[in-house]
Parts: sequence; structure tokens; C-alpha cells
Amino acid sequence: YGPDSGRSVAPLADVWLPERPRGSSVLLVHGGFFVAGHRQMLPMRLLAERLAAQGHVAVTFDYRLVFRGAKIDDSVHDVV
Repeated sequence: YGPDSGRSVAPLADVWLPERPRGSSVLLVHGGFFVAGHRQMLPMRLLAERLAAQGHVAVTFDYRLVFRGAKIDDSVHDVV
């Protein structure tokens, strides 16, 4: 996560841990074309909960958004 302009989102992540781990983990990237969205959107939470219930570690995270002060290269860098 690169330097922040002060107007973008904080580099936060949520982790769902399964009761019975199966040894796999999934990184979930929210949609929004690098201009909108966040890690706690309902579809992200539901998918992460379902993955954890099946034994996978699930992680959702926020990345810098273009309409919140980041450049597209910043957003891509955060995701890749």
C-alpha cells in the first residue's frame, strides 16, 4: 500500500477464520472499477462468511480509490 494523499481510504482488511481450517485462503477484491466500493460491502461479507464456513480463510481489503484522491496506478498497485 503506497503513500496516501490524505483523501483516500485507509489500508484496512477484514479476516474471516474458519473453525476447522482446510489450509486454503482466499483474497477477495471488491468491484467498483477503482472508483467505488469497500471491503465491508454486503456481497463481500456474505461470500467471506460462506468461505469461512467451508474451511477457508477469507480476507477482504480496501484499496485507494480514484474518486477519493488516488490515481489509477495507485489503485492497481494496491490490488496487485
